[in-house]
Formats: sequence, C-alpha cells, structure tokens
Amino acid sequence: MLRVAHLASLGPLIDEVMGAHDPDIRFEADSKRFSLSVDGAASVEMEAIAGQGGGAVNITGHPLAIAPRQPATVARGNHLSIDDHGVHCEIDGRSGLFASFQYQG
Repeated sequence: MLRVAHLASLGPLIDEVMGAHDPDIRFEADSKRFSLSVDGAASVEMEAIAGQGGGAVNITGHPLAIAPRQPATVARGNHLSIDDHGVHCEIDGRSGLFASFQYQG
C-alpha cells in the first residue's frame, strides 16, 4: 500500500512554487525506454542501459525511492528539456533512474 507520506517527503525539496497550469501530458513506454512530455513545459526521453547478458541494470533498496518497494532501472537520459515559468534547461546524455509505479486516490 502506498502511503501519502512518500509524496509529502518531497516537500522539503521544494523552495518556491512558481505557478501551475493544466497541460496535456503524454507518456510512452516499453520495457527499455520511455518518453514523457508536458505540453509547453518539458520533455524527457530515457533508455535503460544494458547489463550482463543485455538485461536491465536494477537497483533495489535505494535511499531515494522513486517508487517505494520497486527496483529502479538505471538509464541514460537521451534528452531532458524544461522551458516553463522562466526556467530553461537542456540536458543530454546524463544518467537517470526509472521505476514502475501506480498512484491511486
């Protein structure tokens, strides 16, 4: 069972709320790559790195729980772009993590 406390623990990482809007969000994924775009604000593309035998490289028991009790897959960020509320950022080729998750209300 996911507890709301997991999301609340991210609060101390937020210094200033710069605004909010209601954009279209698109998400596409398969077992090794995913892309996410937030219309007019951000986009990211990531691909799992190949481990032994071509399988995924997974990390369990990590302190930054992307999704509690789920292994994180190590990935290469092909592209990250943010252009929203005066923040502009373009990053390519960095490491990243992704994990399966499901939040329910």
